[in-house]
Amino acid sequence: MTNFLSQLEFDFTIKRLPNVTFLVQAVSLPGMSMGTTEVNTPFKPIMLHGDRLVYDELTVTLKVDEDMLAWTEISDWMKGLTTPESFDQYNNLKIGEGLYSDASIMIMSNVKNPNIEFLFEDMFPIALGPIQFDTRSSDLEYVTVDVTFKFDSMKKK
Repeated sequence: MTNFLSQLEFDFTIKRLPNVTFLVQAVSLPGMSMGTTEVNTPFKPIMLHGDRLVYDELTVTLKVDEDMLAWTEISDWMKGLTTPESFDQYNNLKIGEGLYSDASIMIMSNVKNPNIEFLFEDMFPIALGPIQFDTRSSDLEYVTVDVTFKFDSMKKK
């Protein structure tokens, strides 16, 4: 009998940001694509497969804790990579946890046992979404933020 994949059963971890694991609300397993090459012939062009695999970006939605610790860690990581204020930001990042980090998503079976793991190597953040504060809401809704990452490779373990 075939069991279907549940979108609710997963664990996501970022080696550099262990506290983020408990705040993850959603992860989009990236898609991938490759280009094509057109070869001209006297009759009609023939399409051939490309030679490069391109991964989509990895997007993670996080709940924001009231001290904004995870948000600050990601923000500091991005600042360190871009050195907006001083070269020390980059050097401290390089000496400390490093410039990049590995991450993984563990997809659970329908009985909540680890089933399939995807590893993302040499990941780094490229976008940290805005945080919206709004007093017009009548219900308490916790703040979430989207973080977008690039990575070198994605492997099924």
